[in-house]
Amino acid sequence: MHRLKYFTNITPIVLFIIASGCSKDGTKSNDTPKNISSDINTIAVIYQEINDSGITWAGNYTKDNIDTCNDRFEVDSAEPKSKIHLPIQQDCSFGRDITNKDSDGRAGFSYQKINNQGIPLPDNSSSGNCVLDTVTGLLWEVKTEIDGIYGNSGLHDGDDLFTWYSNNSSVNGGAVGSWNNVLNICSGYIPNEPKTFCNTEEFIQRVNNVGLCGFKDWRLPTRFEIESLVDYGTKGPSIDTTYFPNTKLEFYWSSTPAVNAPFSAWAVNFRSSNTSLVSRESSFPVRLVRDWVSKQ
Repeated sequence: MHRLKYFTNITPIVLFIIASGCSKDGTKSNDTPKNISSDINTIAVIYQEINDSGITWAGNYTKDNIDTCNDRFEVDSAEPKSKIHLPIQQDCSFGRDITNKDSDGRAGFSYQKINNQGIPLPDNSSSGNCVLDTVTGLLWEVKTEIDGIYGNSGLHDGDDLFTWYSNNSSVNGGAVGSWNNVLNICSGYIPNEPKTFCNTEEFIQRVNNVGLCGFKDWRLPTRFEIESLVDYGTKGPSIDTTYFPNTKLEFYWSSTPAVNAPFSAWAVNFRSSNTSLVSRESSFPVRLVRDWVSKQ
């Protein structure tokens, strides 16, 4: 399993956290060590489990990609008709890509379907209103049917689009974004009624008013969180559609604002697997998230 390090200057404390994964029932797989000191101008190192890339094939030197995983390549030796086998570092040779059996997610991904009461479902269940990522410990919204019509399959319609909006100055990067009081592109929109507008903040509030999978603390994912769903080994869309059906070939919003570009925010494209800065006035789908472990 890969680990991701975040380095942040902290004054006056340093906080060391190692966030463990969680088991199928949503509990922690091991204790979370913590170490808090009172140093000044030190650095916090936060470890969090992240998913593997989903790449299960090898890109061998001089031979382009091959269909299977291979951790060595051949080169001609000084001896006639002889080969030397040199080791190479392949993503597919490490982590859950080689240990997972695809029973709970493609390649190294590990998911658990959750019903609308917050109860885990069998892996072979045909339904699930939410999906728990048992590697990252994040619980995700699952979208309903995509048919090209906004809002006709309820609050979580897979077709619905939203502009980026947040009036919280501590997280919006210096600009609120686009309130969008005119575009009828999401479920329940009513002209001149702000609570129904098709922007990210109002959508989050509507979901939390009703609740989803037994919880009312849903939020927009950070850039790193939404990127954790990208499966670089698939396309059209680049996500495990067994667990995340009705995913559009489109950008999905993150909550992360842009540095020195207050009218933009980061979004992840599930058509091309790339992350880009886009205008907050753009209309894109949203997939909400919450922290499963910390709220149990």
